[in-house]
Amino acid sequence: MAGLRVIGIDINDNTLEVCKQQGAEAVFNSRSDKNYIEDLQKLTGGGCHAVAVFSNADAAYASAPSTIRLGGTLMVIGLPHKPLQTSSMDLTLGRYRIKSESTSIPQRMGKAVEFTAKHGIQPEVEFRKLQDANEMLSDMRSGKATKRLAVVF
Repeated sequence: MAGLRVIGIDINDNTLEVCKQQGAEAVFNSRSDKNYIEDLQKLTGGGCHAVAVFSNADAAYASAPSTIRLGGTLMVIGLPHKPLQTSSMDLTLGRYRIKSESTSIPQRMGKAVEFTAKHGIQPEVEFRKLQDANEMLSDMRSGKATKRLAVVF
């Protein structure tokens, strides 16, 4: 997408490698790189304009505000296990704002599909056979899956 600088943050190096292959300008492993927030702040000149959290990990939401520049946006996409914790002071002072979007039901998928087509986004998909379904589920649960997985019948 023209004009966007994409930065990937994750705890899985394999996922971060896929992010780089798909065009991310930089990637940070938030588990092993204890200075990633400082490095991200330097790289972006003060933080990201928008941060989209796709993970359901509470830790991802806890660290996200420190990566957002003043007046930026936190986009909630993954559903965290616990209620989202945020500073009412940060929101009141306009440090950042929070938005959310869900494509959980078929009636809402059109918007996501339209956006994807408009911006030429091509997901990485790994196709597997039906007999590999249990292994697919295991890979997803363990965090080994780095692409979308699809079953070919």
